[in-house]
Amino acid sequence: MSDVLFLKLLHIIGAFLWMGAMINLCRLLAAIAQDQRGAATEHLVDLARATYNKGSIPGMLLTLLGGGLFYAQYQPPGGWMHAKLLLVLLLVIADQLLRAKMSSAAKPGAASASAAYFRAMELATLLGLVAVLSLAILRPF
Repeated sequence: MSDVLFLKLLHIIGAFLWMGAMINLCRLLAAIAQDQRGAATEHLVDLARATYNKGSIPGMLLTLLGGGLFYAQYQPPGGWMHAKLLLVLLLVIADQLLRAKMSSAAKPGAASASAAYFRAMELATLLGLVAVLSLAILRPF
């Protein structure tokens, strides 16, 4: 297999893992925010940590590593790549915001964001994924 195909494969596998973990993390954090009794909160926080540590972190690293090595070797021309990189930066920031909210949700008695906030983050993640894929496939400019 050629180097370019291997880097693209690494990049795509990482992106699917990362985005899937972020979407699941949003849903888990929304469930934590809605849990008023607190009975399931500890279990949900453990699930959120596992999702982040086993899905989001490795997925983000594979995405950035594969994409960075591909870009360093082949540097595809066009403004679409700059727009895609900006969207990926915004997804990294969203990932870190979710990590911070997850950490605060783990602390007993800490005020967490509302379930609506996490639903909005889930939608933003989905729209970001669609936008990145659209730019990479269509290359509109």
